[in-house]
Amino acid sequence: RERFIFDLTRGMSAIYTAKLMSKNYNAPFDFMLKKYFNNAFIKEVKLLQDNRILCFSVKVDKAYKSYESKIYFEFTGKNTNVIITDEKDLIIEALRHID
Repeated sequence: RERFIFDLTRGMSAIYTAKLMSKNYNAPFDFMLKKYFNNAFIKEVKLLQDNRILCFSVKVDKAYKSYESKIYFEFTGKNTNVIITDEKDLIIEALRHID
């Protein structure tokens, strides 16, 4: 089974497919990804204003509630980043906190 791999190495970011087994990581951002995107249904994927920012809008149905959130992948050279937001685009967490 092929999987999408998001490589966010600074200066060399890319998206590709590979036949890899997924690894479990224990960084704080990885826990946020699991919390907000585990078993999520992708509603929409769009490229923002012909820029290098990819946005996934998702919906998650839990046993007690449903919610929507977004994840932005910024492929902008040395400042690549991933940002998790709620349905109102309020930032919940970012992979890299850049001033």
